[in-house]
Amino acid sequence: MWRLLLVCCTGVCLLSGGKAAAPRPGPAGCVLTESPFPKHAMSVGETFNTGPEPCASYTCVEPNQWSSVSCPPVEGAPDGCEVVQGNQSAVYPGCCVHVSCGDNVLGVDQPFGKTLQE
Repeated sequence: MWRLLLVCCTGVCLLSGGKAAAPRPGPAGCVLTESPFPKHAMSVGETFNTGPEPCASYTCVEPNQWSSVSCPPVEGAPDGCEVVQGNQSAVYPGCCVHVSCGDNVLGVDQPFGKTLQE
């Protein structure tokens, strides 16, 4: 029996231009210039997970251009499940609010747009 437990929308935004500074010496990369981690240097293909504020993941996709993903919104839980606050000592995705249904945890490591089978 198929049962849709949760569908999450994750905002992804691609930042470039004025938000990126010159890459560090060596292989071209990205430098995050936003607070609270100004001048965090990354190589192309590298991912930097932050948390708990902001609870997000940044990936350098090409020189001076990165993408960011943050926690999906959680507005409630189906019957038999509960909304669980993220771990305030963890980085993304561990710091995200998620839905727990017994042994099933939704909204943390589930692929975007997938449903779970029961």
